[in-house]
Amino acid sequence: MPSIPILLLCLNVISFRTTCDSLSPKPISDSSNAKLRNVRVVFLMATDCPISRQYVPVIRDFRDTWHAKGLGKTSLVFCNGPKQGHRGAVKDFLKEFGFDLPWRTDRGNRYAHRMGTRVVPEVLVFHSGHLLYSGAIDDMFAGLGLRRPVTSEHYLADALEAIRNGRIPEPARRPAYGCLIE
Repeated sequence: MPSIPILLLCLNVISFRTTCDSLSPKPISDSSNAKLRNVRVVFLMATDCPISRQYVPVIRDFRDTWHAKGLGKTSLVFCNGPKQGHRGAVKDFLKEFGFDLPWRTDRGNRYAHRMGTRVVPEVLVFHSGHLLYSGAIDDMFAGLGLRRPVTSEHYLADALEAIRNGRIPEPARRPAYGCLIE
């Protein structure tokens, strides 16, 4: 089975290596907007996964809202399978969906594997380098290929609201439905 190229959309990028090394949650003690300035949101997506593609408008809206609040910079990171996802596929994806953001690659899906990601799309939320939430962005899908007519649960927004209020998101993990990562 071929590997899938993975797209990571990173908001408020800190050192990529730093945020991967320290994953133990710790109490959040700064003011509410400062708390969100220390948040890094990473969207893992595949350029050729139909479910990932359906999340592009959600991610674009999230990015625009995030920027409107002045809470971070945005960049894209692509993880690549050995046969696909090279710069050409990434550039085509960016052009098709109108992402005009800085980006880079993570060859061999090493970052996704280290974070325990098994499917895309998925979101990771870090605060000051500590992983506080991972999993589904929202409840758009009830299972593989089972799209709900209306999204009613917004897990990413709930996680960020918890952080803004000085709490660690509960639950810290929600199952995501999508394309398998090899």
